[in-house]
Amino acid sequence: MNQNMRPLREGLFAVGSKEACLCGPAFTMKAEVEFQNEPPCRDWEEYQRKIDPPGQLERFQEMFSTVQGKIIVTDIGGAPLGFWGSDNSMAVSNMGALGIIIDGGIRDSEEIKREGVKIWGTCRTCLHLWPRLKPIDDIRKGAGQTISCAGVKVRPGDIICADDDGVIVLPIEKAEAVLNFAKQTLAKDQKTRRRNYIDAGMAFDDTLGIKE
Repeated sequence: MNQNMRPLREGLFAVGSKEACLCGPAFTMKAEVEFQNEPPCRDWEEYQRKIDPPGQLERFQEMFSTVQGKIIVTDIGGAPLGFWGSDNSMAVSNMGALGIIIDGGIRDSEEIKREGVKIWGTCRTCLHLWPRLKPIDDIRKGAGQTISCAGVKVRPGDIICADDDGVIVLPIEKAEAVLNFAKQTLAKDQKTRRRNYIDAGMAFDDTLGIKE
């Protein structure tokens, strides 16, 4: 994905560690931006009815009922809207989502960090969603479709790999071949880097594949 796709929290992964990156099959979804000229709400109750209409929580839970063991990949076209905040991010994490990738905004950054949710986005924002995105019923129709996220086509089930450097997408039919190439590349790189460590008089670490 393009270079705007960055993790909210860095330092989660290291080559050679138990968890070298976030990796798993994609659960895709698309939401369309639809800026509206809404009149000001008369009170807090009216505001709540607009942003959280009756039944929305149940529809949200239904949309993500199959998310366990998957990475949610969300396309809102890079719009600076905070689709994923601290509440819904932790909710899908509790439902078994491995992490979240969004071509769009992340809000509630500090809260998400404390919750431990693994999330990547193309921007951070203070803007909420509603009424800027189409209603959740329309978003549900975009779940499970082929999408474009940060310049890359993503299909349901494609393999997502993400770390401090960014996010890559492996077409599922090519994932095994790419993994074999990656293992061989890593082994060659570690061999060369071990020599660099020796020349520098440095102790070996986990990134080299061995400890001494």
